[in-house]
Amino acid sequence: VQHRRGEEQEWVVKGRGSSESLEVQAGRAHRAGETVAMDFGPGKTDSQVALDYGCFDDTTRGAGFLLPLELPEEDRNFDDKADIVEINGLSVSEQFTLSVQEDPSTELLAYLRLLNLRGADSFLLESLFRNEVWGFMQAPVSEPNEKAVYDSMIEGCREAMDGRRSLGEEYAALRRAEPGSRQELALQVRVSEMEALQHTLNFFQQRLAKLDKLEYYQERRLKGLGLLDDNGINTYDDFFKDSIA
Repeated sequence: VQHRRGEEQEWVVKGRGSSESLEVQAGRAHRAGETVAMDFGPGKTDSQVALDYGCFDDTTRGAGFLLPLELPEEDRNFDDKADIVEINGLSVSEQFTLSVQEDPSTELLAYLRLLNLRGADSFLLESLFRNEVWGFMQAPVSEPNEKAVYDSMIEGCREAMDGRRSLGEEYAALRRAEPGSRQELALQVRVSEMEALQHTLNFFQQRLAKLDKLEYYQERRLKGLGLLDDNGINTYDDFFKDSIA
């Protein structure tokens, strides 16, 4: 049984005691003579599967890089932030997966916004918003906060790639590697990680160039109160004209 991403075959334990057996249960119909494969690590990166099972699916790349994040204890708002992430099923130390097939997840962006929340934006951490603040983090909070998120990820991706060979050099080395060798496996994993890091770096660089075009918390809040229309134009004049004032 080989490793292949997305396959639904799985191991199933049948029977009990001396009659217990381990069987492969098919998730779809197979042709006669077709190689049977299963996904050895759903949700795992290529590096994790390579480390655990010594194999790699070179037909469909898995998510490539594990990003550890942690709320710093020296943050003056650490207790409030820790409370918020724990209420929402996360912890002060989390690990997110960067993929070459997908953009960074909404959950990762929310965690980064909370991690970088400081200064004037810290009012959102007040107990009044405790049950709503994670929802606020699902979209841009303020331009300084969003810029801090993008800058930190751009710097982090560059640091992770620093000292490694370029993707072009990794591709060339992979083509020269002996098929089925440990070197080929290691190079496949390195390429997968580099592709994920490069994709993530490109994503945040593109978002950074559009900071002034994003809608932030204050604007969304004013629209919700009817004080801005959908085009971002204030409605104060109509309010005073139509009211006793």
